[in-house]
This record gives sequence, C-alpha cells and structure tokens, in this order.
Amino acid sequence: VTSQAVMVEPTDALTVTQEDQRDNGCQECAIEATAQYIISGKKHLLGLGEHKGAITLPPAAFMMLIETRSL
Repeated sequence: VTSQAVMVEPTDALTVTQEDQRDNGCQECAIEATAQYIISGKKHLLGLGEHKGAITLPPAAFMMLIETRSL
C-alpha cells in the first residue's frame, strides 16, 4: 500500500459531513490527492456517493470493482 500511497496536505478545509468532523479531514485529503475512490463503511459517508470527483464505496463494492476492472 505504501508504495502506491500519495502523501498530501489539504489546502482547503471542507465540511462535507456533520456526523463525524474527523471524516472531513479524510475528504479533504481525497480531494487534494484527486482520489477516484474513498473506501468506507460509514453510512453517512456512503450517502455522499460522489463528491468532487471521489466516489465513496464500501469495502466489498471496491473489491468487486478491483476484480472486474483490474484497478
């Protein structure tokens, strides 16, 4: 995983969710890194669907995507 990781420091503060303010930091990093996917089991994040280009998926759905698309 670390060989594929991109380290970023967000430049913009976001308020994407009110349920858990710590999750906003994850969203900020994903946007800064231009991530395609955010993997989470948290219902309030899954409800976001796509946000600024990053699609939030549960782990099982992401694994199926990897298997079918060879990501």
